[in-house]
Amino acid sequence: MPKSYIVVVWMLGWGLFLNPAWAQTEQTTLRALLSLKNPSPKKTYLVTDVGKEGEWRYDSSDKDSPANGGTVLESANRAVQGRFKRQFDPRTGVHIDWFLDKSMATINGALLEAVKVSERVNFGSKVYVIAPVTLTSDALWSPQRLRLHFQNTTLQAQSGLKVVKILELRDIPELALSGVVFLDGNVKKAQIAQPLNEGGNAFLTIVAPSNRTTSRLEIGSLTIQNMPMCGVNIVTHNDERDEGYRRILVKAFREVNGYNGLNIQNDGFAAWGFNVKGAHRSVVIDSLYALQDNEPWGDAPIEKSFYTFTFENQVDPQVHKRKDTLYIKNLYAKYPCSLILYTQAVNNVLIDNYVMDGVLRKPAVADEKAYPTMLRKNLSWVGSKHTWTSFKSPKSSFRVKKMRIQNTNKVFMSESSISDITGLWLNKGISGAVFDSIETDVRIKLHGDGYYFGFPNVPDGRHRVGTFISHIPAKRNYVQPLSADLTIDKLHIGRGSGVIFAMGNAKIGSITQDNDSRGIFESRENRFKNTEMLYNGFIVDKCQATDILWRFNWFVNQKQLTDETAVQAGERYEFKNFTGNNYLESHTTFTASNETSSYVTAYRYDGDATIQRNVEQFLQFVEFNWTNVKMKLIDGSSSNFVRRFMPTKYTEKPLLLNLSRKPRPLKGWKMDWKTSVFTQCVIE
Repeated sequence: MPKSYIVVVWMLGWGLFLNPAWAQTEQTTLRALLSLKNPSPKKTYLVTDVGKEGEWRYDSSDKDSPANGGTVLESANRAVQGRFKRQFDPRTGVHIDWFLDKSMATINGALLEAVKVSERVNFGSKVYVIAPVTLTSDALWSPQRLRLHFQNTTLQAQSGLKVVKILELRDIPELALSGVVFLDGNVKKAQIAQPLNEGGNAFLTIVAPSNRTTSRLEIGSLTIQNMPMCGVNIVTHNDERDEGYRRILVKAFREVNGYNGLNIQNDGFAAWGFNVKGAHRSVVIDSLYALQDNEPWGDAPIEKSFYTFTFENQVDPQVHKRKDTLYIKNLYAKYPCSLILYTQAVNNVLIDNYVMDGVLRKPAVADEKAYPTMLRKNLSWVGSKHTWTSFKSPKSSFRVKKMRIQNTNKVFMSESSISDITGLWLNKGISGAVFDSIETDVRIKLHGDGYYFGFPNVPDGRHRVGTFISHIPAKRNYVQPLSADLTIDKLHIGRGSGVIFAMGNAKIGSITQDNDSRGIFESRENRFKNTEMLYNGFIVDKCQATDILWRFNWFVNQKQLTDETAVQAGERYEFKNFTGNNYLESHTTFTASNETSSYVTAYRYDGDATIQRNVEQFLQFVEFNWTNVKMKLIDGSSSNFVRRFMPTKYTEKPLLLNLSRKPRPLKGWKMDWKTSVFTQCVIE
């Protein structure tokens, strides 16, 4: 060995021998440490107790600091007046286990002590029992920030609790719940005698500081389970006036049969998994996950107010001028049976991927046992509901890049089922929703404002779908663009489909169809709106059909036609390039002033002057503009009224649709009504 190596090793060894820190380090246990008769301020004591490991120093000059069990300790020897102090960096953090001892029934005392000495509290991979506790900014080591870091940690409510709210975090500008945590409501051992008095409370409540220019909430992966009622509330002090967190970042919100464990079924009583409420500037969530294969409430939520993930911004728009954003990267619901996603009045909503798989199914459970009520009553189920997203915010948006609803329980989608099933419902007050693609076996509702309230200060819906693949089976349900302007670039009627599409104010670029499918398009709710429409009626640019029925249902009401200026209905259809098996059917019903109704056939029209006069008056509000369209009549008999207004090969008399047009009304169509035109059309 070279002499130079020997010299270096000798010098290192001599240096360690002379180093006081090395020479005065002692390995010990906590019990032994606190029993020392003459602790040395010059020594570093290495405590080796499991969960309590760390370096300690004795401070003989400090005789006043209170012991907290984790970072400051008093000697068991009365003659030793100083304090033992753990060596740690408050910014790096403390461990909750440092402050716990076997006599503690909950972590509450330990948690309150831990946040006084550090801005970060770490938790281990085990179950911690917790009782109701509130942490506020003024109780923290750093009033500006707090990080609770979890490592597959479970926070479980203490047995025998009589309340729902367990952990409340208030007014902390920079708050983080990082890592992976499970919140366990311990519902089987709860003693909540008056649960309705707990309405709206949740296991975890986070109250944002009011109107801060900088504030931030970060959450890692948070799962709720065994909750008596609600799981998580993120709110502001005043939901109508305050600005909440500037930014909320969430890795994952997960619900695994997690909420309303008390099985409360009361009309007007709401329960939810996660609720983000108030004007938070930006909410970004990587993942929302719900598993509802064994939830406690059976089929009750079909008509109850049960929500898995809710986002509400009810702030007064006259007070709060900014635009708030919700961005969900991935939402996945397995066996959903409650309303999975609900948004209300959030200005901008963006969802990258939205999947509901196995709707209203219970693995290995018979339908009769899983959904006894729903199988026998006319109930309604909604998977996703969105409302007021654009209230007084015309430039707001609602966008889903990819939505898929699949493997829905067929027992509820059959013709024999009387229950009303909706996958997604754009309710009222949404100025415009955009879906890059939709593939669904459950119907969706694409409504505008006018269907419900007709408020003039709420923009009507202008919704757009890039690619729409329908597997929705035959049922009395509709895909509805009620009082909305709907654009579908590509509509494909896939295998198993048979649903009715309502012909409202819409434009479809192209329609294609699988062989094992059927489509029905029916005139419905094609009426005037408060504002100018995007499209002049119902427009289809191209249709390649294997089996599509086009059904025109007209209801001619004598009372309504008495005052033409009050007419609030009209029909306009612009079709181009129809090939394949397209079928035509028409149903016209006349209601006289005495409320008697009659079905209009060609013979009845010819023989009744009153029907003839009113039908002709109604047809002044109807226009067809067809080019290169091929249709087949469902009914080729001479009594078919279609032969009076369409250029079929059976038509003998002048078309009623050639009547003079009425001028454009004050609101309604974009253009004046014109004489109907049929170019290169074959109807036979």
